[in-house]
Amino acid sequence: MYCQNCGKQMEEGATFCSECGSSLQNQNTYTTSNSYTTSNSYVTSFEMASQKKGTAIAALVLGIFGLLAWIIPIVGLPVGIVGLVLGIKGSKKSGKGMAIAGIVLSTICLILTIINGAIGAYQGYKGEAWFQQDKVLQESEKNEFTIRDDKGNILLSGGIEAVELKSLDLANGEKQYAAEIRFSDSAAEKFTQITAEHIGEQLGIYLNDNRVSNPYVQSQIEGGVCQITAESQSLANELVESLRKCI
Repeated sequence: MYCQNCGKQMEEGATFCSECGSSLQNQNTYTTSNSYTTSNSYVTSFEMASQKKGTAIAALVLGIFGLLAWIIPIVGLPVGIVGLVLGIKGSKKSGKGMAIAGIVLSTICLILTIINGAIGAYQGYKGEAWFQQDKVLQESEKNEFTIRDDKGNILLSGGIEAVELKSLDLANGEKQYAAEIRFSDSAAEKFTQITAEHIGEQLGIYLNDNRVSNPYVQSQIEGGVCQITAESQSLANELVESLRKCI
């Protein structure tokens, strides 16, 4: 401790300066107050530096996360924007290196997100997006129904409106199962004409290029309904499901 009046060093606990006789009590109070102020300012500065460094760290973490988040544009876009903003704020303070790294990674995230979003929008417009693949697959599995003569000429293609499983009571008390086809109005009219022109002949009923039935036409069939019998209920069910893919 020194006397502020003459500068002479004093012993600890002294109340008056031995050189000039000045009171040291006010000087002590002033020195203590000044030390406290300096210490408090140091703590505040340290806290502010820690907060600024935390901003840089957050920017870096978001930038790293953004390298994965860009795959989903709805996630990658906000992550990239927040990471970029925090990086810019952190680059002006402490932790500048981490902040710059966060800016770079967040920028890459935003670029990839925008490109991915643009590609997704284009594929969606073309009907080629991943969420549209199920529909494309279902359409590719659609069957083609045709009725052909004994020479393979196609007499009727498509025109199925509905398909149901039917059980037929036989004379011996047993049941026979069939897939019942109901045609649209235009197809029903054509089917009536075909059966009228081919009485006594066999007509082939095809799914794609596979013949599922080859019945004889005994009379003209009106009403737009055709039944295809099967050997068992399970085979009839399979036939119904296959024919429904023709609708």
